[in-house]
Amino acid sequence: MEGTKERFEQAIDRLISRISEANEERLSPADEVKILKAAYERYLVKHEFKVGQIAVWKERLQNIKPDGPFLITEILQEPITIDDDKFGRSYLGAKFNAFALTLAPDGDVINCPIDLDLMQPYVPAVES
Repeated sequence: MEGTKERFEQAIDRLISRISEANEERLSPADEVKILKAAYERYLVKHEFKVGQIAVWKERLQNIKPDGPFLITEILQEPITIDDDKFGRSYLGAKFNAFALTLAPDGDVINCPIDLDLMQPYVPAVES
């Protein structure tokens, strides 16, 4: 019985330590506001896309999986809202204005809906 109490106290100490560390790593409200304002500025930037173009998420604006990159297969005239879970629960109620190919975690190519307002054109890194 005594060993159980000691293990319980050790577990509580570890939990308190983890909570303290997490609180120390948390951003200040002022820093959070800066990040949100910068993300909003990126959101406002509109890009012209065409079918066959590669798109990637704008920094800090990825709101669903998959991670991309995406090859745009169709740009919709009118945005759609997903009202069933055919594409998964994270898509429910979301607005999409294009479809694009991307790689699933298992390596299969999938054609999924995307919101081009959250995307930017892919620019390959310049090798030096």
